[in-house]
Parts: sequence; C-alpha cells; structure tokens
Amino acid sequence: MDKQKVSQCVTRIKIKISDRERICVCYLLRGMSAREIGETIFRSQRTVEDHIANLKRKFNCRTKSELINKLWDHFFPFNKNGSIVFEETCEL
Repeated sequence: MDKQKVSQCVTRIKIKISDRERICVCYLLRGMSAREIGETIFRSQRTVEDHIANLKRKFNCRTKSELINKLWDHFFPFNKNGSIVFEETCEL
C-alpha cells in the first residue's frame, strides 16, 4: 500500500483587534465570563458581550466556545500594532 505524500501550506492570517478586544481575549482565555470581565475592566456586561461578538465575527466563529478554542489552538503573542497573528495549516 502506497502512502500518499501530503503537501501542506501554511496561511498566516493577521487580524486587527482593538485594545478592549485584546483585554477581553486575555480574560476569556483565563476562563472568565462577560460579567466577570466587565467587573474587572469597569465596563458593563453588555459592552463586553459586544467586544466578544466583534471577536467572533473577526475570527469567523459562531459561539464563544468556538472562539476560545480557536484562540487556544492558534494563539500567538500580540504584535506591536495590536494584531493577533495565527497560522492555519491546510492539506493540499
């Protein structure tokens, strides 16, 4: 049985996020809820939920848990300009 060689390509994606979204990412990855994040950064729960909704749109996620999984799987340190850069690997 011949094994097929699988070529891989790596796509670097740069996603710009705001300072507040970056703060939300850090707290989301610590397991905090929108209410807890809001209390910590002195913003309303609804404002934090709006930041999370923006992050889900930017990362093409439907749910908060999908967003958190994607961030954990592809998380790289923030760039100087406030972007998150992660790599997606695809098989050709």
